[in-house]
Amino acid sequence: MPSAQINFVEFGSAAPPASAARVVAKVGICSKGSPNTVYAFDVSGPVAGTLGEGPLSEATAQAVRLSKQRTLALPLAATSPGVLGPLQQQGSGPKILVSGEPRDSAQVAVRVTKGGPLGVGRFRVSISSTAAGAQITPLYRRELALPVRRQAEVSGTRNVATLAYAEPATVTGTADLSAAGLYGAGGSLDQKDIVAKIKGGAALSCTLAAPADSAALLSQLKAAFAGTVFALSPTGRLVWTTNALGEEATIEITGGTGLALLGLAVGLVRGKAGELDGKTLTLREDTGAEQTIEFSPPPANPAAVVALVSAASNITASLVAPASKLKIVSDTIGKGSVLSITGGSACELLGLPVVSVEGGEATYTIPGLGVTIEFPVGSYVKDTVYSFLTDAPAFSIEAVLASVDKLVKVGASFRILHVVGELADAAETRALAELRSLRAEGVACGLFDSHPLRTMF
Repeated sequence: MPSAQINFVEFGSAAPPASAARVVAKVGICSKGSPNTVYAFDVSGPVAGTLGEGPLSEATAQAVRLSKQRTLALPLAATSPGVLGPLQQQGSGPKILVSGEPRDSAQVAVRVTKGGPLGVGRFRVSISSTAAGAQITPLYRRELALPVRRQAEVSGTRNVATLAYAEPATVTGTADLSAAGLYGAGGSLDQKDIVAKIKGGAALSCTLAAPADSAALLSQLKAAFAGTVFALSPTGRLVWTTNALGEEATIEITGGTGLALLGLAVGLVRGKAGELDGKTLTLREDTGAEQTIEFSPPPANPAAVVALVSAASNITASLVAPASKLKIVSDTIGKGSVLSITGGSACELLGLPVVSVEGGEATYTIPGLGVTIEFPVGSYVKDTVYSFLTDAPAFSIEAVLASVDKLVKVGASFRILHVVGELADAAETRALAELRSLRAEGVACGLFDSHPLRTMF
């Protein structure tokens, strides 16, 4: 027989009982937990995290919550999976799809409470009912919006606004260009020249032709030195800046008769490199070829990063506020949408994982049941009801008997053995009733019916 152990999950406000007189040991099906472990719960909080979903998990949580006594739980291995019944539709509109292996028995009803397309219409789900005589009334949960089809998307973890970005080469003069006598025919700047190289290119020169004012001066300089812009600072000083960014952006002033009047000097000024300069990001969208995004020319800010990434085929990039984290989304919608970040030297800087993600159809997974509803594209009609039955996974009498052996092996103290669920047939139910040895030791044995229309306790 496999080894067994008892696991005391958590103590809480329900203190360990002084005796086993009121302790119930429950065995049944759940989605988590080991079949070779007996779990002891004194509070209901950790039940779901330990046992997952299913009849055993629900029964254990309710028992601890209502009795405020320790409850033992021992998962059973399923001998066959849960079963989905056929779908029924009352009303018009698209036909929904259901899938999954049910973890419990239920009568499921899905009612459209507001008509409309995906994302606009609303619905409610019921997995249990109340009965008054022959009248059965579903107990609907809270209203939800119809889900929407999803695009594959990957989000970074880094605030890209905190990156150091490339800067242009900038030269700032020291002379006040608002001074009198500089402009017009016969002015100090008339026929003065400047010689410079931009980005290491050939020498360019500008001979000033009696600029009428500072605006005319800036215009003549810009016309002579392509790839740069000229402006005046608030204090009237000349500011000369390259369009290019990063270390390759340079302004090298080599001479000229107008340098002193403009407050300039011979020398080389270089731009500042950014963290992303020359880095790459490789990705694949859907089943297409791998694309390489190169951050060249260097981006100046987060908006430039978004523009460079969005230039790739069939994807859109954006910044997620307020942290300015990069999000990349496939332009394809639905289960055919796939986005893979395959590598590149920019991944770490952008906080992007090397990962492949998929989009999806409009789906909703019913909590506790393990069944997923897919809502196809279409216009849903108010008061249309979709319904179907689910059967919980089955277990054998042999599994129940083995669980008793495990409880005995670990020395678990309990008064009542509670089998959570329905056995396969009457013969197995009789076999369970024949556990006379338990009664001889003062242990009661009961059978729990997990059907949602019947009382739990």
